[in-house]
Amino acid sequence: RQRKMKVGNNCLFVIFIIANVIIALIGIGIIVGSGWELYWTHEFNAYGFVPLLIGIFLFILGITSFCLRKSKGGMMCYLIFLLILFVATLLFTILFYAKHDSIIDMAEDHYPDLEQVDLDSKLNALKGAFVAFTVFLGCTWLVGLGYCCSVKDDWEDGYSQMTHNYQTHFVRQFHRVQLLHFSISSKKKK
Repeated sequence: RQRKMKVGNNCLFVIFIIANVIIALIGIGIIVGSGWELYWTHEFNAYGFVPLLIGIFLFILGITSFCLRKSKGGMMCYLIFLLILFVATLLFTILFYAKHDSIIDMAEDHYPDLEQVDLDSKLNALKGAFVAFTVFLGCTWLVGLGYCCSVKDDWEDGYSQMTHNYQTHFVRQFHRVQLLHFSISSKKKK
């Protein structure tokens, strides 16, 4: 027997979908940017392939969110992936701030024709983008978690109905015992 899902909070789901469309668009932007990098530099190394793989992962992650409306288990798996991505992005952003000088040295080696001022401004813009993306992923995860908590399936409704029935049965039995005790104690007094 397949469980029936009750759709959760529609407003949270719409916000969640919009955020995931933005994640998919960011993935497309990273794919285009790294493809441009690979095309113009003709250097097939980690500078081009790692962002390409990240962009593909973000695009797939953003698109799969459309299939999660009636799957609480799928939503939980998606939220685990999103949490892992958030933690990885947070760690990378912290590392980016901590190792700023070594990153500038690596960028100078990879882009020798850029001036120091131009390179610093691009890296500062990249830092801001990483911070904004990390905050955005955290907010998306929280909205998704809120939606996931608002989804109920018939098992949960059946469980709450079962506990309600047991509570009702217990209260009835308790009242019967009280009435029996009252009738026995009133007979003893006579």
